[in-house]
Amino acid sequence: MPFLQFLGLDFLGAGIYALSYGAVGFIFRDFIAKIIGGFRAAGHAVEIVVVAGVIAFIAYRAAFYWRHRKDRMVPRVHVAEVAAKLQTQGAEKIMLADVRSHGYYAAGAMRIRGSIRIEPNNLSAEIKKFPRDRDMYLYCTCRSEATSASVAHLLREQGFKAFVIVGGLAAWRKAGEPLEAVPEADLVHLPTFSR
Repeated sequence: MPFLQFLGLDFLGAGIYALSYGAVGFIFRDFIAKIIGGFRAAGHAVEIVVVAGVIAFIAYRAAFYWRHRKDRMVPRVHVAEVAAKLQTQGAEKIMLADVRSHGYYAAGAMRIRGSIRIEPNNLSAEIKKFPRDRDMYLYCTCRSEATSASVAHLLREQGFKAFVIVGGLAAWRKAGEPLEAVPEADLVHLPTFSR
């Protein structure tokens, strides 16, 4: 094929190719504009959802902090101090209390040796049998001792000398202090489903 003929056909093919794309763009310009507008609207919607989520999380944390602000004023005691008091004063002067909910127990669960269980959701009924002349040391397995601090705060409002063990059961176990199995009477067996 002669060079000029090849060049002409090449320009013709490129022109048809460009005109085809231009024609498709011209014909569907409104449709493409709607698609781009949809992407922009979706982007704004995602931004709103993300911002709303961040605000909701901050509000939740602030409400949680405000609701439990008094619990932070409950005196906290380290494991070593509680163990030393048990050695010097004996169990008759100190009361150890496990404030985990029944549902937290499972077969083989452990607790601090000599402790009793206090049901946090039934505190008003259980409070009648607690002696007021003994220091009460509460523990749980919550992060930041949330349950034990809340129960200790309520007990202190009723005139009890309640304290929170820093780190709860995990800290007691890590320090190598004595544990015992949770009695069978305190275990709640969750329902099982057979196939």
